[in-house]
Amino acid sequence: MLRNVRISTQLLVLGLFVLVLIASLGVFSGYTLLGTRFEDRRESLRMLVEIASNEIAAVKKRADALGLTDEQAKDEALQILKNINYNGNNYFIVTDISGTLLMHPSRMNQVGSSLLTAEKETTRTLYTALMRVARDNGTTGGFHTALGRRPGSTKNDSQKMFFAAQEPTYGWVVITGMIVDDIWDSMARKFWSLGIGVAIACAILGAFAWLMVRGISRPLGTVVRGLGHLSTGAYDESLDLKVSSSEIGHLSSAFESLRTLLRQAEDDRQRSRDEAERTAKAREAEMEGLARRFESQIGSLADGLGSASQELKTLATTMSDGAQETLRESDAVAAAAEESSRNTQTVAAATEELASSIREISRQASQSSSIAQTAVDRVDQTSETVAALKAAAQRVGDVVALITDIASQTNLLALNATIEAARAGESGKGFAVVANEVKTLANQTAKATDDISRQIEEIQGVTTSTVQAISDIGETIASLSEVASAIAAAVEEQNTATNEIAHNIQQAETASQRVSTAIGTVHDAARQGGETAGSVLSSAEALMSRNVELNDAVSAFLSGLRDDSKTGRGGMIG
Repeated sequence: MLRNVRISTQLLVLGLFVLVLIASLGVFSGYTLLGTRFEDRRESLRMLVEIASNEIAAVKKRADALGLTDEQAKDEALQILKNINYNGNNYFIVTDISGTLLMHPSRMNQVGSSLLTAEKETTRTLYTALMRVARDNGTTGGFHTALGRRPGSTKNDSQKMFFAAQEPTYGWVVITGMIVDDIWDSMARKFWSLGIGVAIACAILGAFAWLMVRGISRPLGTVVRGLGHLSTGAYDESLDLKVSSSEIGHLSSAFESLRTLLRQAEDDRQRSRDEAERTAKAREAEMEGLARRFESQIGSLADGLGSASQELKTLATTMSDGAQETLRESDAVAAAAEESSRNTQTVAAATEELASSIREISRQASQSSSIAQTAVDRVDQTSETVAALKAAAQRVGDVVALITDIASQTNLLALNATIEAARAGESGKGFAVVANEVKTLANQTAKATDDISRQIEEIQGVTTSTVQAISDIGETIASLSEVASAIAAAVEEQNTATNEIAHNIQQAETASQRVSTAIGTVHDAARQGGETAGSVLSSAEALMSRNVELNDAVSAFLSGLRDDSKTGRGGMIG
C-alpha cells in the first residue's frame, strides 16, 4: 500500500497521526475532567440533603426528649433549615410529597400553597419534575437540571442542578440546588489552556518532524541523483554527503564503493576492446588464407559435379522415353482387359439373379410343404376332437334315455298315487294335488328329454358328416404336401446346377480381374518409371543449375568473408 508513497510523505503522515492522537487525548482528558466536576457537584448536593435530613431527625429526637409536640418539633426543624446558608446564598426548600410549600427562605409568603399550581409556568414545571423525582426515588433522591436563578438574581438565566429526596422522619421533600455555569466557565478556561498546550506541543512536534523529514529525504535524494549519474556512465561524480555512522552514512559509503567498482569495470572493458582489436587483425589474416584454400578445393569439386550432372541428364532422358512407350502399350492392354471384365461381371450378375430367383422358389416350395404338413397335423387333431365330440354326444344320449325312463316311472308312480288318493276320499285330496304336480313335472321332463334326444341325434349326424369331410380334407392336403415336396426337390436340383454355373462365372471374373490388376500394376510401374525418369531429369537439370549457383555462392561467400573480416575488425576498434 505504501510502496509507491515517498518516504517524506510517510513521515509527515506519521507526524500528523501523532498530532491527532495528542489532540484526541487532550479532548478526552478535558471531557473526563468535566464529568468528574459534575459528579463532585452531585455528590455535594446529595450530602447537603442528607445533612438536612439528619438535622430534622435530630430535632425530632430532642423534641421527644423534652416532651415537645410534633408541631413544635416541625417548626423548630423548619426554622433551622431556613437559617442554613451554604456556599454564599444557597439554601434549602422543604415541601410535602404533594407539592405544598413548607419552607422557602425567599418565599415565606407562599408557605401553605401548592407549588404545582403556581402562577409561573416555569415554577410549576420545575416543582412538578422535582416531586416526580422524589416520589420515584424516595429517600435515595434524584437529580434534575433546569434553568434557575443565581443567588441575588431575579431571572432564571443560569443552569442549575437540583437534588430532591424524601426525609424519613416526616416524609417531607428536602430540595436544594447549585448553579453549574461556574463548572462550564472553569472548564472553558481549562480547555483553552489545554488547547494552547496541545497547539504548542503540535508545533514543536511538527518542527521536529519537518527536521527529521528534511534530514532523511535530502540525503536520499542526493543518493538517487548519484545513482542516476551512474546509470548514464558518469562514474566521476561523487556524493556531497557528510560522513556519519547513521544509515545515510552507510548508504553514502556503499555508493562510493559501487562507483569505484563500476569505474574499474569500465577500465577492464576498455582493455578487453583493445585486446579484441589485436585478435581481430590476426583472425583477418588467418581467414584470408582459409578463403583461398576453400576457393581452390570447392572449384575443383564444382567442375566434377557439372560433368556428372550432364551425364545424368542424358540417361534420364533415355529412361523417360522408354517409360512413355511402356505406358502407352499398357493402356491398350488395360482397356481390353477392362472390357472383358465388364462382360464377365454382366454374366455373373445375371447368373446371381437366376440363382437368387431359384433360391426364392425353393424357399417358397419348402414353406408350402411345411404348411401342408402342418395342415395335415391340424386335420388329424380336428378328427380326434370331432370323434371325442361324437362320443360325448353318445354319452349325453345315454343320459337322456336314462332321464326318460326315470320320468316314465315317475309318471306311473304319480298315476298310482292319484288312484290311491281317490280311494282315500277327503283325506287323500292333499296327496292327490301333490301327485298331480309330480305327474305334471314328469310329463314336462319327458317332453324336454324328447327335445334333447332330437338335438343330440342332429349333432351326431353333423358330427359324422364333419368327420367324413375332415378325412377328405386330410387326404387332399396330404396329396398337396407330396406335390410340394416333389417341386422342392426339383427346385433344389436346379439350384445346385445354377450354383455350379455361378461358381464357374465367378472364377472367370476373378481371372479377368487378376489380368486387369496385373495390367494396372504394369501401367502404374510404367507411369512411376516415367515420373521417376522425369524427376531424375529435373534433378539433373536442377543439379546443373545448383552447380552454377554453388560457384556463385562460393565466390560471394569468399567475398563476404573477406569483407566481414574487415568489418569485424572495424567494429572491434569502434
